[in-house]
Amino acid sequence: FDPSTVRPFDNSTIRPFDNSTLRQFDNSTLRQFDNSTIRPFDSSTLRQFDNSTLRQFDPSTVRQFDNSTLRQFDNSTLRPFDIAVFLYFCTMIKNIIFDYGNVIFDIDHQLTIQAFQDLGLQHDKGFFGHLQQNPLFDTFEMGKISPDGFRKEVRIIAEQDFSDETIDKAWNTLLLGIRQGYLEYLAELKSQYRTFLLSNNNEIHYNWINDYLQKEFGVPNMSQYFEHDYYSHLMGMRKPNADIFEFVLKEQQLNPSETLFIDDSPQHLETAKSLGLHTHLMLRNEDLRTLIPTLLA
Repeated sequence: FDPSTVRPFDNSTIRPFDNSTLRQFDNSTLRQFDNSTIRPFDSSTLRQFDNSTLRQFDPSTVRQFDNSTLRQFDNSTLRPFDIAVFLYFCTMIKNIIFDYGNVIFDIDHQLTIQAFQDLGLQHDKGFFGHLQQNPLFDTFEMGKISPDGFRKEVRIIAEQDFSDETIDKAWNTLLLGIRQGYLEYLAELKSQYRTFLLSNNNEIHYNWINDYLQKEFGVPNMSQYFEHDYYSHLMGMRKPNADIFEFVLKEQQLNPSETLFIDDSPQHLETAKSLGLHTHLMLRNEDLRTLIPTLLA
């Protein structure tokens, strides 16, 4: 092809379009469609398909694929993967599981540590704490011993004959209360998401908190603020063991990838992450009312 032989296009020779020369369309001249003249379709006139005339496919005529001619994929040009963007487009949080202590109900472990030290129970022996404690507390939180059994063990460890009231007062010292506005916010969240409470708890704390809720807010417990509230001492399981998470996920038919778990204990979050839940470590200076919109934005 010789491009030098092509004449330049001269658009000066084009006449402007004059729509005044168009004739108006007169649909009165159209003949009515007469479907009576259509002959019925006669399938008997079709010839039978004869597949005996088809040639057999011969795979030996296919050329082998030569991948040596392919260029190598260069992944160095890819931008770093942004997991936040992926989650935004691929995952929508539909369920929220809350821890209780220091997520909804403020507590201070140091106050009970000090109260036990005043009774002669030294923290340096790992008796009680946020990250480490005597197995007695784990057993009590799983409901495997009664309040009387718990108090008896405290007396044995302290080698002191404390009254029930003295032990309960020291044990309950860590319980502070719920911030104003939290219960209303939890009720609002319940109308937008499936919300649950999952708490390591025990009978003495559970009863004290319910009395507090009745006196301060006029409600008997937390059940009205969640689809379901779970307490370790009523379940025979406790965090960070996987079985308590698996139980809640199965009973409520929750998809872990659509579920957010908020807790103030790193060891609890590790288990939740291993099961596929989204997690957030609650810090003491954080407020649920500003935190949740940020996490779910």
